[in-house]
Amino acid sequence: MFEWNGTNAWTQVAPQFNGQYAITALTVFNDKLYGGSSGNLGAQLFEWNGVDAWTLASESLYYATYLYALVVFNGELYGGTGGSGSLFKWNGTNAWLLMAPELNNQNCILSLVVFNNKIYGSAYPSGLLYEWNGIDSWVQVSSQLNNQEIINSLVVFNNKIYGVTGPGGCLFEWDGIDSWIQVASLLNYQYYVFGLVAFNNKLYGSTSDSGMLFEWNGIDAWIQVAHQLNSQICVNRLLVFNNKIYGGTALNGCLFECGPQEAGPLTILFSDINFSEIRAAKSEGATNSIQNALEWNGTIDNNWYNLGDILTDVSYTESTGTYFLYITASYDEAGYNHVNLRVNDGENYYPNIDGWTCPSTGTVIFTLPFDIKNKTVNMEIKSLLSTSVDLKYRGYGLNHIHP
Repeated sequence: MFEWNGTNAWTQVAPQFNGQYAITALTVFNDKLYGGSSGNLGAQLFEWNGVDAWTLASESLYYATYLYALVVFNGELYGGTGGSGSLFKWNGTNAWLLMAPELNNQNCILSLVVFNNKIYGSAYPSGLLYEWNGIDSWVQVSSQLNNQEIINSLVVFNNKIYGVTGPGGCLFEWDGIDSWIQVASLLNYQYYVFGLVAFNNKLYGSTSDSGMLFEWNGIDAWIQVAHQLNSQICVNRLLVFNNKIYGGTALNGCLFECGPQEAGPLTILFSDINFSEIRAAKSEGATNSIQNALEWNGTIDNNWYNLGDILTDVSYTESTGTYFLYITASYDEAGYNHVNLRVNDGENYYPNIDGWTCPSTGTVIFTLPFDIKNKTVNMEIKSLLSTSVDLKYRGYGLNHIHP
């Protein structure tokens, strides 16, 4: 087990124990940290001694290879297993007690949540939702939807249960009775969404295939809010800590942090076109630093392209100010960029915002004709030529904490 030092590195606080090759679940129970393990000895429960080692807290469940999920319910610790699809309760000393056996050939319980004073679990390989009857068995409360086999994570949000799926990268909402409802579908070829957390009254999911972070729009779609970082193909799990989202990754077991970057005027929430960075500056000329800038070169023809919803994330105290949007574009033989911008700020529509070109850099600089504080702004761009355009953004991005 590793502990983050708070800045840039992991510190090992417990080595491998009993030959178990994976810690597949973590939870806090009675002010102690517990881990669910997987390995040749079957699923075991470990308790951390608070210093430098795991101790064995339960005997092996040899017919259950994985202990995928842990949850605290009514002052007791429960676990969901892989290899048997069962629910167990820890006796508080050294053993598991079977509370619900496998149901309908669903041999893995991948996630557990408590909702309305009941335990719910997601079941594989049919992407089902189970409810524990409180005594001795699972009750199936959903059928499979849209051929989704895996509900990787469950979370309770706005008094409803949500789950993220594979292989369709969907977000499901439970109707509270007997069915899943799909509320977000595949985005950017991310076929598996693994992590799911509620943060700042929104839902966020982390993906496999490219290790992205998605935000749910609250209605019917994912919005990409962070790109892949450092070739990590999967962000397996998400956790909210100190008002930031943290994720653990594969291939290299890194820790990522996601939150607003250095204070600045603009935050981008991406639409279907993923531009690289948008930069904004005050009229006094002070530009904001760009962190984790991602490169993207796109061809824009004589059509309008949506830049997405740009939300203010302003640290300035002035009530008004002039903001600039910087766009690098190729230009014609006469040295002119032919790029147009139009904006709707929710109150006024600006159909044609003029830009001027910096001759030394080829950058087109647009002056935004309004104060964008506390507004949602939709921007669209087009080029009168078939041209390559680089856009610069500030906003949410993954910070690589370690290694």
